[in-house]
Amino acid sequence: RAWWQRVSCGGVVGLALLAQVFSYTRAGWLGLVAQGIAVGLIIRRRWIILVILLGCLFFGLGFWALSVTGYQYETVSLNTFYYRIEVWKLIADEIAAHPLVGIGYGDKTYMMRFGDYPASRNAGGSHSLFLMVALGSGIPALALLIWTLVSAVRSFLGWAGQGSDGARYALMVGTVVMIVGFVVRNSFDYMFAGSLAYLFWIVVATSLSEGMAEMSLRMKRGRLSRTGSLSG
Repeated sequence: RAWWQRVSCGGVVGLALLAQVFSYTRAGWLGLVAQGIAVGLIIRRRWIILVILLGCLFFGLGFWALSVTGYQYETVSLNTFYYRIEVWKLIADEIAAHPLVGIGYGDKTYMMRFGDYPASRNAGGSHSLFLMVALGSGIPALALLIWTLVSAVRSFLGWAGQGSDGARYALMVGTVVMIVGFVVRNSFDYMFAGSLAYLFWIVVATSLSEGMAEMSLRMKRGRLSRTGSLSG
């Protein structure tokens, strides 16, 4: 609540939005919108969701109006989405042929297999982390990844709802919001490699350790209170 905390948080948010602007990726904006809606649902602030939806409507109409005049036409073009559909059809067929262990993980493996296809030359990759996992490592690997993400979200929401202190609550909610954005973003792109993947799992592990620490502390307090009542 201190002014310097508000300024610091505002600066971080501003830098994140600026980075998003310069990344020029619509899937990233979809992830950001999903994160905002997730925040509104978790902290039960309907006005946040309303503001985000109205903002999407405003900017969507604005970009459409600009595209009519010939400016920012590529921003509203659906060509890249059509490229993705063609690529995903190729991937689905290959997953059906190798459902258990896949053909080998990574965009390089994908391009070695499908690089000569016209759709791959336009798209330049798989453009979906989840399809990439299923293609490269098999459907069981995809199921384990989804299970890990869902279990993490359920655990963090549970700990956040148990009356955590301010710092732990913010960490749990922030991690859930990060996972939501990660899922939406990576449903349309393969952006889970290198430093991005490291940072993601570091944050998840930090939240997990904090949640387990709080759970352990609650159990100790429960045992002490029961011991005290028995002594009384």
